[in-house]
Order: sequence, then C-alpha cells, then structure tokens
Amino acid sequence: MEELILRYINAKELGFPENSSPDLYLNNASFNETQGVLDLNMTSNFVVPSYILDVVRSSVMDKIPGVKEVRFNFRYDNMVELKRTVPVPVNEGGIMKIRDLRVSDTPVQIEGQVLFKDVRKLKSGRSLLILHVTDFTETIAVKKFLGVKQAETLPNEIHEGCYVAVTGTVQKDSFEDSSVLMAKRVGYIGEADFKKRTDTAPEKRIELHAHTKMSKMDGLPTPKELVARAAEWGHEAIAITDHGVVQSFPDAMNAGRKNGIKILYGMEGYLVNDLNESAPIPLDGEFVVFDLETTGFSPAANEIIEIGAVRVKGRKILEEFHSFVKPIEDIPQNITVLTDITNEMVADADPADIVVPKFIEFAGDAVMVAHNSAFDMSFMKMNASRLGIPFENSDVDTLYLSRVLLP
Repeated sequence: MEELILRYINAKELGFPENSSPDLYLNNASFNETQGVLDLNMTSNFVVPSYILDVVRSSVMDKIPGVKEVRFNFRYDNMVELKRTVPVPVNEGGIMKIRDLRVSDTPVQIEGQVLFKDVRKLKSGRSLLILHVTDFTETIAVKKFLGVKQAETLPNEIHEGCYVAVTGTVQKDSFEDSSVLMAKRVGYIGEADFKKRTDTAPEKRIELHAHTKMSKMDGLPTPKELVARAAEWGHEAIAITDHGVVQSFPDAMNAGRKNGIKILYGMEGYLVNDLNESAPIPLDGEFVVFDLETTGFSPAANEIIEIGAVRVKGRKILEEFHSFVKPIEDIPQNITVLTDITNEMVADADPADIVVPKFIEFAGDAVMVAHNSAFDMSFMKMNASRLGIPFENSDVDTLYLSRVLLP
C-alpha cells in the first residue's frame, strides 16, 4: 500500500526540502467482510493530498473483490515542513519528443494531438483528467488532477483532435502498467490541420486485398470499419482476405448489408509442398534445443532478452549456451511478471548485436528444436537479417509433436 500511494507522490511538487523525503508506513490493516470496509492504519511524515487518496481508494475497490469502502487513518510522526514550489509554466523550456521521455522527477514538456479524453469525478470534489497524447513519435497517457473550478473550464477547452502543450513529470503508473505523464499544466494550443482522406477518382476501384484486425498481426481496422470506409468512398464491393482465418466474415456480412456494399469473401491460405520428400533427420544426429525470452510477440517491434540452449547428439547434452540480452527499451512490467526477468538482470548484459552472432556460431548448421519454434525462429531470423548474418537452419517444433504424441 505504501508503494501504491508513493507512486503518485512528487516530492518536489509537494514542496519537500532537498534533505528530506516522503515516509509512509502501513502499521496494520483490517477488513470487515460483512460491511466490505477496509481500514488502513498508517504512519506518515506529511499530509497525503486527498485527491491522491481518492485515486488509490478507487483503484483498491476496483482491484480487490468485496471491498466497498477504504478508510485511511493516519498517525503523523517527524512531520516535514513543506514549501510549495512554483509550477513550471508551459513553453518555458524545450519541447521533448514523447519517444524520448523517461521516468524522472525532472519536469518535461511535450506538445501533441489529443487522441482520447476522459474526465473522472473523485469523491473529494476534484476531477481526474485523462488524455492520450501523441506527437507521432509515440503516444503517452497524461493525467492531471483538477480542482472544482478548473474542472468546470479546462475539460471544455480540450477535446479529441486538438493540440495541447503539457508540462509535468513522467511516473510509473501501476494501474496503467506503463509510464504516465502526471501533468502540472495542460494548455490548449490549437486545432489539428486534419483533412479526411477521400476517394476522388471518377471511376471507383474495388479493393481485392484487404486485411482486418482478425488477420495475423497485419491488419488494424475491424470488419465494420473497413466496409464502412469502402462504402464512404463510393466503392461497390470490397474483398476481405485475412491470413489463415475467416472470423471476420459474419461482421463483414452484416456491415455489407448495412452499407449497401458487396462483400467478396477470401482468405490468404498457407500451402505445404507435400510432394517433395524431405531428408530424414536421424534421432541420433545433432540438435540445438533452444528457448528465447522476448519483450513481446512481434519480431519486428520487440526484442530478445534471454537465450538459452543445449547442443544434443546421441541423446546426450554436449554443451550449453546461456546469455541475457540487454534491450534498447526497458522491459515492460507484464513481461517481467511473465518471465521473471527484470531490467536490473539485463543491465550489464551484451546487446543483441553481440549475443545473437555468438549464438548463431554456437548453433552452427545443427537442426534447431523449440516448443512453438515458429515464434523463436522468427525472432532469430529477424535479428540475423538485421545484422546481415545468414541463418537458414532447419527446425523441429515440439509443440506439434506433443499434440500428436500426447493427445
């Protein structure tokens, strides 16, 4: 609970002297199951702002089943005399790119377009303004607590599509599970010069190759959005050809009826050449059994953070390979939960351009073995391609073997 509250505490903004810091301890907690009341008895050296407690209280009730009310009871010890700092005005310093933002107590400024806006009323009478802002290098969530008077004016000035200037500090937000810009100032700076794309051709074409978000990581629109856009442009029909799936067909059919547009149903299938016999792989041959940990599922957008492997011949392990890999970006919290690999564990590791060539040299021309090998091999081939290193090893997928042998 202490860490949860302290995530929202900015010592400089609250006016802590340089030689002191927020101290917060949970002495004990009790929960009345009948009434759904959680009592938290805490010791602190400063007065925690009520709007922060409101956010934590709301989040605890959302996250923990059965909790209907959270009551904070504070005992103050060694109180620190706080001196309010003067807010940093918008446009005082240089504008940073969102992609360059890092968690820090140092105030930063960004300018960007609002993609999403939400205002949540808090029990204290304050409101929480939530924006998703992009400068087209990256997008970040912006949060700002608003007083009663500010809540009556600022949200009306800002709307989805407009440009804003934001000053604040980047903090790690456990509820968003990502970095959030906690704003001191948010200012409207203008409207986006946005022109909606149209099809001005006198003779309309028909798109015969369109993917929806049902397709395997290569489509963004929903079937409804795709069909509606084709109809808006005056097209008579559209062909949907997702990779290996047909789940978009029902929604596309309904959207076609609604928009008066014909749906051409298709699919990009996968062909296997079962006419040519492949060379048999003897079980007493040489294999490299390996596994990767990565920061995500896309070999194009995500990074390898660990490689582990063993060389096997004659069903005996001959040698082993293991290395952490230092990624360019921080490891996301959900990946740490999944893999138990933290940023500290990879801090002193070599980057991929050093580790990957070593592993490819270790593998040689051996057959690669992995569980769901398509995933691991896609990351290896992508990294090898980026480094200009050939990697054409055959692979065996134990996932498919397991499904056959252990039905």
